[in-house]
Amino acid sequence: NADRTHESAALIAFHYEAAGEAERAAMFAAHAARWLGPKNSTEATQYWHKVRALMAQAPHSAENDTLRIEASGQIAWVGWREGLTPEKARPFVQEALHWAQNHDDSLTPLLLLVEGRIAQVNGGPADAFVQQLRRAVGLAEARGDVGRVATLQAALSHAYGWAGLLLDALAASDRALANVDQVTDFDHQFLGYSVLHWVQALRGRILVRLGRFEAATACLDTIININGLIDPTVQFIAHRGYVDMAWCLDDAAMAAEHAAKVGQLADRHGSVYLKAYHLASTATALG
Repeated sequence: NADRTHESAALIAFHYEAAGEAERAAMFAAHAARWLGPKNSTEATQYWHKVRALMAQAPHSAENDTLRIEASGQIAWVGWREGLTPEKARPFVQEALHWAQNHDDSLTPLLLLVEGRIAQVNGGPADAFVQQLRRAVGLAEARGDVGRVATLQAALSHAYGWAGLLLDALAASDRALANVDQVTDFDHQFLGYSVLHWVQALRGRILVRLGRFEAATACLDTIININGLIDPTVQFIAHRGYVDMAWCLDDAAMAAEHAAKVGQLADRHGSVYLKAYHLASTATALG
């Protein structure tokens, strides 16, 4: 099944583990986790736990250490979609940060994003999220990593949006888009989705909140009209943006239509995170 490596990765990992080849098993388990992430965060998390366990006794090498860091970071990053609390996520983030600081410090900025996002999504202050992302951007800039800076500027745009600093959010979005073509496959895989798609979706909501509805529509429609695999936690942002716009325009029908779309994504992917947004969007439509 050489043409179906994604679908076969979990099975290949099983056979390598049975054969006692832990490192090869971990590599394919990680492949399975990355592929499953946009479709089923629960199963993806289970495979990241498998990777972490398989790598526990593996010798140090650049590849092994990066996989260790990625596994612990992803358990936290993917887990928040399923309601992983900061207290439960913290040991994995701290473990990943320890490995990064000792073996691959280039990953530290991404891990700071994970730590900040988990705290914020569980009710932490948006201003703290902004400060965490500014720190992460500074570290990536000091390394001259243009692509990672673009990834983190996208995240900073998200943080500014939560903090209500909409013009700052738009400026961070501009900076992300300016170098989004430099973002590496690793960053896309780490996030679980396209940075470009994420920036465009976030930008659409920012523009709605600024009252720039025509420009917002162009961004939101770009995301909605994408054919093929797109992470539901990115795709829903466009529909949520239209719910916001509908509220501004007092258009109950538009709000109901896009709230229902969020519900369809939640049902299709079994996401607790999206179910919460479906309820919030429906409340807006009914209000």
